[in-house]
Amino acid sequence: FFNDTATTEIYTLSLHDALPISLPLTLFGAREYGSFMGLLMVPQSVANAAALPFDDASFDGAYMLHVGMNIPDKRVVFAEVHRVLKPGGVFAIYDIFREGDGAFVYPVPWSSAPETNFIDRVAAYKKLLGDAGFTLEKERNRRDFALASFKQARERAAAGAPPTAIAMGSTAPQKSANLAKLVMDGVAAPSEILCRKA
Repeated sequence: FFNDTATTEIYTLSLHDALPISLPLTLFGAREYGSFMGLLMVPQSVANAAALPFDDASFDGAYMLHVGMNIPDKRVVFAEVHRVLKPGGVFAIYDIFREGDGAFVYPVPWSSAPETNFIDRVAAYKKLLGDAGFTLEKERNRRDFALASFKQARERAAAGAPPTAIAMGSTAPQKSANLAKLVMDGVAAPSEILCRKA
């Protein structure tokens, strides 16, 4: 969440309370990751995305980055984001979406089993966002971008570069390979959605 003020406020939330699984990423872990990424000045909170601890119309914008695949009840989360945004506030989403009906392989970066995989189609997100009161402004499929990124990662690995598996642990290579296969096979792909609170 962010505010467009003289001193920008950005809050990152660990959404573990909204997820049906136990995550090892605690607030301390989020701070460690933030420090690693150079985000030392970013306030961080642990919160339930289905019951945000912020007043109505508190923020100018919000975004979800690789989160929705972990949330079973997106309707409640989108309604909460809508509640805390000011009129005209922007909500941006970058998630992996279901594209085709092919077989899903596990593990993937966000899930090790079907019980913890809540991936959905872009059309479902758009409906839920509309139901929450958002107006869609832009949608962009990022499949080609993902394929190029996977190719670059394979080239870096072939050249001996270390993998970038901070949050995925020891199964990162398999998770990344499975995601690449899903994208290549047309089963899943990342997309961007940009919407606005009326």
